[in-house]
Amino acid sequence: MRSVLEFLKTTLVGGLFFLLPLIVTLYVLGKGIQAARRLVAPLSRLMPFESVVGVAADTLLAVVALLVVCFLAGLVARTGVGQAIADRAENMILKKIPGYTILRSMTSDGVLSSGVRMQTALAWIEESWVLAFMVERNPSGLVTVFVPSAPTPAAGTIYYLTEDRVRVIDVPVRVAVKLIMQLGVGSAEALRGKFDPGPGPK
Repeated sequence: MRSVLEFLKTTLVGGLFFLLPLIVTLYVLGKGIQAARRLVAPLSRLMPFESVVGVAADTLLAVVALLVVCFLAGLVARTGVGQAIADRAENMILKKIPGYTILRSMTSDGVLSSGVRMQTALAWIEESWVLAFMVERNPSGLVTVFVPSAPTPAAGTIYYLTEDRVRVIDVPVRVAVKLIMQLGVGSAEALRGKFDPGPGPK
């Protein structure tokens, strides 16, 4: 009974951590479109049509306006000043969103916001190899490993293991995250020829 309750608790918390960034993103986009609709309302009245494929003219213009703003923001972000502003905003706000760090690493080849590059690995835990991410090697000889929960890779457990219990594998972080979200479906293809399990550490 206790194990069932622990499973339910872990799954619920993991689901919350996974959904929260998405909910925040959708909320911000919704507010952005609402604000843009108010700004383009006078222009939408001049349009020769009221809707396109069921989408109101003001909503369509608002989306186009947001895309233009995002494009311009992208140009600014490529400059030194823009990068400095983005880094400051990330440190002050985004890093505090649960799951943001792991989700960001999916689009930056495993590079965390601290500059540390995660590597996909298999860790020997409780007599089994589990999919994990190697975060860093410590002076003590231990390896810091993050073992995500399935199907919510943004939640998991940190382990400190000896090097013989961690094997880095040539699998991109984004592919490993996808495997976790799919409950392991596709692992046979992703791990083919990249790992010889052997008997495992003693």
